[in-house]
Amino acid sequence: DQCALHLHTTVISTVRPQQAAIDAGIKALSSDGSNRDNSFGIVVDGAGAPVAEIDFTRAYEEHGMLDGPAADTMRVGERLRILPNHACGVVNMWSRIAIVDDTEVVDLWTPVARH
Repeated sequence: DQCALHLHTTVISTVRPQQAAIDAGIKALSSDGSNRDNSFGIVVDGAGAPVAEIDFTRAYEEHGMLDGPAADTMRVGERLRILPNHACGVVNMWSRIAIVDDTEVVDLWTPVARH
């Protein structure tokens, strides 16, 4: 499947084995759960394929925690993408949405009827 909406996030800590903290939490992604598992979204690589051996099952207001063996290869400052569970809740959190073609921002949209 192809998902049009994803959120860019950055790894901010890797001090514990098999854990990585990211700078996206429920304020960025919403607290909506998933009907497939207990995650806050799917971590994907640059091509949009799910990253194996990583789970995003803990999210707090301003940060999230990724758990699994793949976290051991992540580095502070690394950019990741998250496919959110519920697009509407994510779009509502932002005053501008970047429209990206490959790696280039081609437009900025302003969501209407926020909050």
